[in-house]
Amino acid sequence: MERKMSICCDEPPQPTYMAPPMPPQNYGGYPTEPPPNYQQPQAYVIQTPGGPGLQNPYIIPSTLPPQAGQITYMATTTTTTGNIPQQPQTTTTTTKFYKVAWLSQQQRNKPQSKSLSAAVFICLSAGLKIAFSIFSSGVSARPIHFSISWFVAAIIGSLVAAAIVNRFRKKYLVALATLLTIGGGIIQTATADQAAIEASMYLDGIGFGITLVTTTILAGEIASKYNRGILVTIPISINVGMFIQALYTELWYLEYNAFTALQLQGVLSIVFGVMALASTLTILESPIYFLKRNNEAEAVRHIKLLRRYVNANKEVKQTLKENKALIEDDASRTLNENLFSGVPALLKLSLLQGVSTLTFCFPMTVIFGMSSSYGYKTYWMQSTWTPYIYVLIRFIGNVFGCIFILNRKLGITIGFAVCSVLMFIIGGLLEDPSNIVDTDIMTSIASIMICLQFFAGIIEPLIIIYISEAFSLQVKAFYIFVVNMIGYIVQIICLAVICSNVGGILYMWDNAPIFVFITAALQLVMALISIFTLPETNNHSLVVCREMFSKWRWW
Repeated sequence: MERKMSICCDEPPQPTYMAPPMPPQNYGGYPTEPPPNYQQPQAYVIQTPGGPGLQNPYIIPSTLPPQAGQITYMATTTTTTGNIPQQPQTTTTTTKFYKVAWLSQQQRNKPQSKSLSAAVFICLSAGLKIAFSIFSSGVSARPIHFSISWFVAAIIGSLVAAAIVNRFRKKYLVALATLLTIGGGIIQTATADQAAIEASMYLDGIGFGITLVTTTILAGEIASKYNRGILVTIPISINVGMFIQALYTELWYLEYNAFTALQLQGVLSIVFGVMALASTLTILESPIYFLKRNNEAEAVRHIKLLRRYVNANKEVKQTLKENKALIEDDASRTLNENLFSGVPALLKLSLLQGVSTLTFCFPMTVIFGMSSSYGYKTYWMQSTWTPYIYVLIRFIGNVFGCIFILNRKLGITIGFAVCSVLMFIIGGLLEDPSNIVDTDIMTSIASIMICLQFFAGIIEPLIIIYISEAFSLQVKAFYIFVVNMIGYIVQIICLAVICSNVGGILYMWDNAPIFVFITAALQLVMALISIFTLPETNNHSLVVCREMFSKWRWW
């Protein structure tokens, strides 16, 4: 008879299955060997910002190691499980890698940024002088030696720095540069006399030349390889100085006359110089400086101060090992061998620097000034705002250029290619002399030139990064001087050719299409050179970067 169940039945239904009780754990005895071919997979842990110690990390089991170049902490833990039937007791080791957030990295590397803060203020003062030399009204009416004085002084300062940078601490050289900047500002503020202004230009230019060579070397040596691209681009603050010069000059002349704009420029140079002098207190010397003098203890101390490592012992030893490898690599070759191995990089970077300078030189400012004056004539598009927008867009391009530090070669190639196309368009519009009376065409030329400054700004910081990475220690200072000198010489030639001709501005305007087409062709060549000869140095040590640049081709 079939048994029936009802909801009122007191007897519960019998279970159809009951799991057997777990055997007791045996915590005694000794662990035995794991079975053959047994491998415990590793767990790679990507942790939220803040480094080790936070709760609930995201665990991603994988048998693959972290990606190359990933900045990680590493921790190892060991766990032991007891014996159960048919399985021996095993001991497993789990290695966990903690990815460090970008902001946390920057916080740890803050001493590196502070070591270069003085250079920022000196570059701001230099930007004032550059804008005055090539971007202010009346340039063509000045004596040639007055117009080119700052660039000549920058060459002198760079040469001085190249000769002594390896003999003295870089803090002292930067401090000397700040005193020269302050002295130039004092002279310029005291009087508006042309001789006094020229003297201040020389002092400021020499100070900037010393600073540029010194900080380019310092930034390349103290920066972590994943942080070098950002730190080395400090000189882009020159464009901020040029923006300040273009902005305050326009506003100052509109409101005040008793205290001239040039004297105000001297006041700003004093302020920037004093701030730079105060910032020299935060400069930390490169560990390589001490290793060259067999002072390893001081080198280790500066590595700890610069990096703020969490796993100090291991990471300090690794950084010390890399610095020693750089010195040993340099010492393994004679001076002549280092000179010859740097020739490919010297030629390529000199060409890049020279052609890049052509995007912001006196002929370009003449073309832009004429086109904006004839083009922007409506109420909402007055030509008075165009100078500082022109410079501001270039600085915005610098910021975007810092994004390309992950692929420097690509950024330079795109920048030169786009600049070449825009320059060919401008040349075609300038070829017809009658276009000067066409407001729409002149407006188009000025607008295209503003866009061109954005892409030219992308190129600028990437070239600076390459300059800091390309050369061996023995010849680095001299070759950096040569590359920077090429840019100054281009500015001097452009100023001298125009200012030495009667009519200056009109002479440049008549020959503008020739200049623009030549520049466009050179930019196209630089784009091709970038594709086929420049290496990608992101996240590589200075030893590897130098080896890459010693070849004529990138492969």
